[in-house]
Amino acid sequence: MMAKTKASYLSGDVPDDPDSFFEKSPFSCETMILRFEKGDTLKLHRGLLLKYPKLATLDANSLKHISRSAGHVLVQYLYTNRYRTLKWVGPADVQQETIAKLETAFQVYATAREFDLDKLETLAIKQITLLSKDVDAFTIIDIVKKTYPAAKGNDTWFPAFVKDTIRVAFETPLPPSATETAPETIPDNAAAEEQTAKDVTLTTLLLQGALEVYREKIDALTVKSILLAVAGADAESGPSATIDSPKETAPS
Repeated sequence: MMAKTKASYLSGDVPDDPDSFFEKSPFSCETMILRFEKGDTLKLHRGLLLKYPKLATLDANSLKHISRSAGHVLVQYLYTNRYRTLKWVGPADVQQETIAKLETAFQVYATAREFDLDKLETLAIKQITLLSKDVDAFTIIDIVKKTYPAAKGNDTWFPAFVKDTIRVAFETPLPPSATETAPETIPDNAAAEEQTAKDVTLTTLLLQGALEVYREKIDALTVKSILLAVAGADAESGPSATIDSPKETAPS
């Protein structure tokens, strides 16, 4: 029994990275409240922030631009060095759940870059890479517009991700997903919701138009290449041989 417990410990139930250990227990520090979108709040021990220079001066209102779900992932990471989301409580719709989790992952990614949380950034990238496989390019672009509209600092991963997303869309375009998202990401007022819907429609139309133009050009080039190849083959073979019909001999 003891051996099993030890093996479980060594297998990763407890972080074994030296950087994950504290010199002073953060649980002996006072707690603080962090506020997120829609007034949601979470509590954590302030001592957890001291390991990270940019988090050390964090105040209660510094994260009001991200959702409760992304905030939970951040706090969970500060306690455990792991990426863990809340259990999905929305409709029993796999696609909607995936989109909501992808939006959360992008918010976590942006937050990790903002506060130089390198390990959390890497974990968020893994989530984004996994989840985006099941989401069409149109929806991904809409999510990026809301959560990470401008790359922060020397971001080498994000441009490559966008390029790969567009490449996949060109090769195998999928129909746009439903625009519904997780409850915490829905605008609070009808005007904002209507504007969001308009923005999504515009983005979708632009990307669809780009795809159609691209495919038309590719099709035109393909047809042209085929015609040129056929013409070249005809030119190389020369005029087709003909068999003269027998000439009639005039009666003597």
